[in-house]
Amino acid sequence: MSSQPFTAANTTAEEQPVLHRKFVRVTSPKDSEFVHFEFAIGWPDLSAELTLKRDQFDEFCKKHQVEFLGPEDERAPSLNDLRNTETP
Repeated sequence: MSSQPFTAANTTAEEQPVLHRKFVRVTSPKDSEFVHFEFAIGWPDLSAELTLKRDQFDEFCKKHQVEFLGPEDERAPSLNDLRNTETP
């Protein structure tokens, strides 16, 4: 393991994140008042857990033009998968 801090300069082209891509994985039941979700930028598997009221969540997703990921047991897209798709 390297002792250097992580920076884009320390990664290969294949390891570079796709920073224009934003991802959401909902982790709460559909009928709950609050939406618990994971939000990621660039790397779908590196996320922050957030909670918003449903109307705020809808606005958040629209503003950030997120891509929805399936449940955790589904495979998250790899960086190569992400690079091989159309950009918005």
